Amino acid sequence: MRSPGGKALSETLKLFAQRAEKFFREALRHFEEGDLELSAFFAEQSAQLLLKTYLLKHTGTFPQTHNLHRLFREAAKVDATWETFYRDRVSVVDDLYQAYFTSRYLPFEFEKEAVVRMLEFLKDLRGRLGGSQS
Repeated sequence: MRSPGGKALSETLKLFAQRAEKFFREALRHFEEGDLELSAFFAEQSAQLLLKTYLLKHTGTFPQTHNLHRLFREAAKVDATWETFYRDRVSVVDDLYQAYFTSRYLPFEFEKEAVVRMLEFLKDLRGRLGGSQS
C-alpha cells in the first residue's frame, strides 16, 4: 500500500482525479474516432484512478496494483455496497482488465458493444463517485 501524507495527500488526490478525467475524455474521443482498443484502454485507466482516488481519500492509502478486481475488493472494505456494484458488473471489469493487459502484451480487438459497456460502466462509476471527484 502507498500512503502519501499531508499536503502530498491532497496533491495526489487532485492529480489522480484530474488524470481520471483526462483518461475518461480520451476514452470517449477514441471511441468516437473508432479506435476501440484505445478507448477500452483509457476507460480502464480512468476506472483504476477513480478507485485509487476513492481509496486514498477514505483510507489514506491505496494498493500498488493495476488490478481492478483487487481495487474493488479494497473499496468494499470501506463501504460494503461496493461489493454489489462490483458483482453486478464483474464481466465488464473482466473486459477492462483484458484491455489493460492486452494493450501492453497481446494483439486483441474489442467489439463495439463491449466498449460501449465499458464506457457505460465508467459513467456509472463516475456517477457513484460524484463525477470526476471521488
